[in-house]
Amino acid sequence: MMAHASSSWVLLAAGLILGMGFGNFQSAGQAVSLSLVSKSRFAQATTTFFIFFDLGIGLGPYLFGFMIPAAGYDGMYQTLAFVVLGAVLLYYVLHGRRVAAA
Repeated sequence: MMAHASSSWVLLAAGLILGMGFGNFQSAGQAVSLSLVSKSRFAQATTTFFIFFDLGIGLGPYLFGFMIPAAGYDGMYQTLAFVVLGAVLLYYVLHGRRVAAA
């Protein structure tokens, strides 16, 4: 939505959806990481999750910022959409199938 926003209302709706998704991702990602380990390893799993979460928050915008001169903002957001879809597929392959089968 953000890549093709033609008015301020569409941009505002895209920001709302982005904010809701980001807020839910953090708690859902932490829950998934804790569901994969025993209770004695919760501290390690939480720490590892937040290390990589913070790395993604810090490194992602920096790397995608390099795309703006070549692809523009719409190209950057479209590439980001493919990265997110790839992450969803990776989640399904690594974790989601086991949960659905149980």
